[in-house]
Amino acid sequence: MSEKDLWEKDSELLYEKYRQAQDELERCAVLLQQKNEQLAAQALHVQQLEQAQDALTGSRYWRMTAPLRKAVSRVGKMRRRIHDARDRRWVRRTFPGASVPPLQFADAAELRAQLAAPTTDGPLFSILVAVRDTPEPAFRQMVDSVINQTYPRWQLCIADASGDSLARAHQALLARDSRISCCRVADAQTAAECLNAALQLAGGDVLSQIDADALLYPTALYEAAARLRDGSTDAVYTDEAFLYEDGRREPFTKPNFSRDFLYAQNFIGRFLSVRRSGLDSDAPFDPAFGCGTDYDFALRLCARTSAIAHVPRVLYSRPAPPEDGTQAQLRALDACLKRQYGACAFAQKERGGCGYTPRFPLAEPKPKVSIIIPMKDKAELTRICVCSILQKTRYPDYEILLLDNGSELMRTRRILSDLETQSDRVRVCPADFPFNWSRLNNYGADLAQGDVLVFMNNDMEVITEDWLDRLAENALRPDVAVAGPMLLYPDDTVQHAGVEFSQGEFRHSFRLQPAQPDGQGSVLPFCQRGVLALTGACHAVSRTVFETLGRYDEDFVVCWSDIEYCLRARAAGLQVVYIPSVKLYHSESKSRGQYREGERGYIPDGDFVCLERMCEKYKTLLCSTAQSANT
Repeated sequence: MSEKDLWEKDSELLYEKYRQAQDELERCAVLLQQKNEQLAAQALHVQQLEQAQDALTGSRYWRMTAPLRKAVSRVGKMRRRIHDARDRRWVRRTFPGASVPPLQFADAAELRAQLAAPTTDGPLFSILVAVRDTPEPAFRQMVDSVINQTYPRWQLCIADASGDSLARAHQALLARDSRISCCRVADAQTAAECLNAALQLAGGDVLSQIDADALLYPTALYEAAARLRDGSTDAVYTDEAFLYEDGRREPFTKPNFSRDFLYAQNFIGRFLSVRRSGLDSDAPFDPAFGCGTDYDFALRLCARTSAIAHVPRVLYSRPAPPEDGTQAQLRALDACLKRQYGACAFAQKERGGCGYTPRFPLAEPKPKVSIIIPMKDKAELTRICVCSILQKTRYPDYEILLLDNGSELMRTRRILSDLETQSDRVRVCPADFPFNWSRLNNYGADLAQGDVLVFMNNDMEVITEDWLDRLAENALRPDVAVAGPMLLYPDDTVQHAGVEFSQGEFRHSFRLQPAQPDGQGSVLPFCQRGVLALTGACHAVSRTVFETLGRYDEDFVVCWSDIEYCLRARAAGLQVVYIPSVKLYHSESKSRGQYREGERGYIPDGDFVCLERMCEKYKTLLCSTAQSANT
């Protein structure tokens, strides 16, 4: 075919695209007109309702019945006041000396139901408390908060390292309840030593730790016991509140359990209830980590089990923790990573980040990484994407596979040829079959030579130079199936920070939020953590897991195959890890257009059928994720 024929073909293709754009514009105009008509009809309906309301409130009947309405309202308020007063009297009798007002956190009906519930088959909680010069009023409030639990099967195990006078004052309080026991540990230098001593007093099935100046809310043990009763849960934690000297009370809401988010920060906190059978020693609290002891305890626990439940209610409060525990916690995390992943793993605190970052350096020579990029025309996008990879990537051994899915423009062929000539890392691979995202990427995996596969859109641009190092080291972890980065819009707002399931839809988390922490919003976009799913616009998998778990489901043509793969991985017990220290720009679907909520656009009906089937298959996983209000 001559160059003139090629130019004529390009012109015909461009004219066809122009006609398609015109048709799309006309379709949008019709939709706009329909929306305007709907708005006009709704405005008319609102006007009619307002007129009816005015007619009613201005009528003689409305004026005549005004005294009756006021009397009914007064009677209702009086009944509520009587009911509230009765509840308060009952609470004073039932929870004498309560440090935490029970009705502030649960209504009387809930408290009565919990007190009446049978507890003979419930676990016995051994609550461990380390006391080191805790003022007597704060200690008394803590003891009161335990005694006033709606769940009765508990024992309070106290190890007291206070001075003699304070210890005597503490001892006088302990005679109030036979479920309280205490031992003196005058030579203990750390809270960990006290807790290990308190553990020797414990006879319960479940161990809990609280501070000597903290408060348990009345329903705390009942909620924890409800999660532990079925036997499938090994540990439970709750939301909590920090108390400040100026009287402020600041709630700390927590996400569902994620091992990687625990690596980023100790979000579990102090009130953690653990089955005794899950302890790794008779002295599980390590004094070597100082104020990082509770973090070390939580890290050791998560290395043994992921059956850790979250109660999304504030059930515990304590004085705000000091801000000088970073180094102790960093040492605890570093020791945990080395135990679990080998001597090369380490923890670091990154400048400008939130929390800690686990690193898993790969041994030399590093495994080959294959970057698989499907594309069709839009050659300028592909050129920007490939050049950013070649210019910014520090990783030594990688290849780029451009899967040409039927490009038709001569300019595309020239640019692809130039890219192949520019670097021997680039291979252009014809993919001459109808577009199917899943099939394209499975085809690319067959052609790839790497041990790590990075699936990537052609409308991406690399920002961080070590992006491939971090994706590869996480994808090759034995407990991880998929690793993915933070994706940004060109205006430096978040496009993707993980996928969540909310109100029956899959959505990108924290979309349009600033790409840097501003001290006001959530820290979750800036912490490495496990997520429900990651977008297929850019994520990495190990070839071994890809072949073992099964490839992308080719029944999905355009959308949701990436999410289905992540759900399959989660169901198999593997993690899907979001890595915010890896950043790329994403123009979001410039290659094929953009799917807008409420419009099917270019997505075939078969994908929606597969979506419904997928949601039904993973219903339990999706429901458990959606029920966490704080993720």
